[in-house]
Amino acid sequence: MSQIWINSTNSWNNLDRGTYIYTNTVDVCETDEVQFTLFPNPGTDNINISLERESETTISVVDMQGKLIMTERFVGSQVSIDVKGIPSGIYLLIVQSDGKTGTTKFVKD
Repeated sequence: MSQIWINSTNSWNNLDRGTYIYTNTVDVCETDEVQFTLFPNPGTDNINISLERESETTISVVDMQGKLIMTERFVGSQVSIDVKGIPSGIYLLIVQSDGKTGTTKFVKD
């Protein structure tokens, strides 16, 4: 899966999926993502997140409708998050650390 961010001014914007052809590119911005490992996936009681290095990190769990389910903050390179209280389903895990963001899907059994 690839992500493209388009910064525009004085224009109408819409978020949609499909095939697009872009011309007259004026600037390309590269984004850095937080590198992390999530296990187990699927998970039942706890999920574990392991980062490349110790840092102050915010972990958010969002459902497929975009509703924020939980947020946890920690300092370190590893954390275990209790997901027993959330219903079974597919969720997005958003990891924010050092001004960077990484996202992955996880399944709660």
